[in-house]
Amino acid sequence: MPTITDMEEEMIENLHLQDDDDVEDDDEDEDESSDEEEDVHLGFLDDLKHPYAQSKAGGTPVWLDPINIPSGNDSCCGVCGNPLQLLMQVFANIDDASQRTLYVFMCPSMACLQQDQVEQRNSKPCRSVKVFRCQLPKKNPFFSELGVPLSSGVALCSWCGTWRGAKICSGCKLARYCSRQHQVSHWKSGHAANCRKIQSSSMTVAAVSGLTVNQNSSELVNGPGSQVDCQVKAASTGLWPEFEVIDKYMDDSDSGDSNGKVSTNAIEDEQEKDGEFFKNFINMEASKDQKHWASFQERVANNTSQVLRYCWSKNAKILWPRLGGQPQNTDIPNCTVCNGPRYFEFQVKLLSDAWFNMILCGNNLEQKSLCNR
Repeated sequence: MPTITDMEEEMIENLHLQDDDDVEDDDEDEDESSDEEEDVHLGFLDDLKHPYAQSKAGGTPVWLDPINIPSGNDSCCGVCGNPLQLLMQVFANIDDASQRTLYVFMCPSMACLQQDQVEQRNSKPCRSVKVFRCQLPKKNPFFSELGVPLSSGVALCSWCGTWRGAKICSGCKLARYCSRQHQVSHWKSGHAANCRKIQSSSMTVAAVSGLTVNQNSSELVNGPGSQVDCQVKAASTGLWPEFEVIDKYMDDSDSGDSNGKVSTNAIEDEQEKDGEFFKNFINMEASKDQKHWASFQERVANNTSQVLRYCWSKNAKILWPRLGGQPQNTDIPNCTVCNGPRYFEFQVKLLSDAWFNMILCGNNLEQKSLCNR
């Protein structure tokens, strides 16, 4: 996993959460009323200052309900079958639920992410991106109003620290795993030697059953009756870098073009980035797709490091980077509980900043928006 440079660290320290004021949309096919932007909040990354941050990116999740954790096929990629990793968790309380968190998980394989786009319109899609929602009343048995854990949870996987550790190592009887894949990964990364040491030592399962997780090695998992931490120090070094998505608001009135027109400079700047090909294109009439892309670039120009766009409104609109691939309302299934329509609430933006560059890990991918509907 690449390391963060000094310049990237300085950039991350200056990131914050802002309001995205109304910006006109240049899409010629939409009504003028679509230019009325709802109250959109932009999320930015910052150093993680609290282990139980309500909104965070990367690392391991802070489960709002540490007992009822998704398991089985829900926790795995529908394409390759491997366990998913936390991309971001978003704290989004509403009137009916003062404790409400949305968890976005994604498969580490970029090939699976691309396949996910193909699968979205299938009646029974195999998804490599999944979103889980958990909401609790103000008074609940798991977290205080200040966000402090109140009770124990299930033992988590020693390797990923994310999913329920339902499988126990047959050797040491201490390490737990959510899947065969993570058991093998942990074994190859050093647990083989540690497992033998534990077996040859005088320590017994009974002697350590009341201990909490060893924060250095993640070898010990909580036994029956012990106070299980809501977060486990995962043994895996392959988790995505962990940051906090902080809650701060600032004026963003300069975002976008005041007259709603597409700036030719925005198109030309994008062309120059790709070298000689775009030199022959600058003087050509821009297509509808190119204008849409330029409009998208203008919209995020003043906040290029944003990683989250959130809007709690039935009239909220997705900021699409491209015209192609946008789902129709008929492509979006109704709620499986009440059978009512689903509405857009937030989108995660995979833009070119330090954190997401490390997520992409050199894969040649275009900019993505993962929208929760």
